[in-house]
Amino acid sequence: IIVGVADSSYNAQVVSSPKRKITVAPQLLSFKAINEKQSFTVTVEGEGLQDQTLESASVVSSDGKHNVRSPLVVHTVVPDDYW
Repeated sequence: IIVGVADSSYNAQVVSSPKRKITVAPQLLSFKAINEKQSFTVTVEGEGLQDQTLESASVVSSDGKHNVRSPLVVHTVVPDDYW
């Protein structure tokens, strides 16, 4: 969720490993009122991770003057009954 100022637009860009395809929808958030809240959906695709590994990425939304960084962490979850 991003909270913006009136009459502003933020364009989202993904900073990540080339191993993952990460998309943001919508890519452009437009704010009309002060303290208006907007949200976006992040989709992560790619090959599976090895056990007990982490990868980090981020979504950086910018209005040309301000940058809002949303960190992402991709990790494996091994069910208790797996072993």
